[in-house]
Amino acid sequence: MKTEILRRDDELYVRLMGDLSRGGCAESFTEIRRHFAERPADLLLDMSQVEFISSFALATVLRLKDHVRSQDKTFRLLNPSPQVRVILEKTGLGAHFEPGAPGAPPPAPVPAEAGETENASEFLEKEDSRSQ
Repeated sequence: MKTEILRRDDELYVRLMGDLSRGGCAESFTEIRRHFAERPADLLLDMSQVEFISSFALATVLRLKDHVRSQDKTFRLLNPSPQVRVILEKTGLGAHFEPGAPGAPPPAPVPAEAGETENASEFLEKEDSRSQ
């Protein structure tokens, strides 16, 4: 599992990629919560590149959503991959999420911290090359 976390104004944009299984997701969600705790913001969770999501990871996403909303911030699930969409439909959990616009591009990102992570740098380079 790979995670990119970017901040823009009052939005925290998180892109999850790969397999969201119990092993890798705990560390990633701890990192997301740390960024949120530093400066609470609306959280946009992009799941367009998630290939698999375990029941543990899905429960973790639900807890994260509840935590964000308890801080009077918005939690939006962006672009769930077909695999995630099927799980949300079969479990009936899709109704628990405020959807982002289908196919919506991510916000223009700014690194989450002054010392941006390598993943954020790679993401920004990709976004720059697309706009040229």
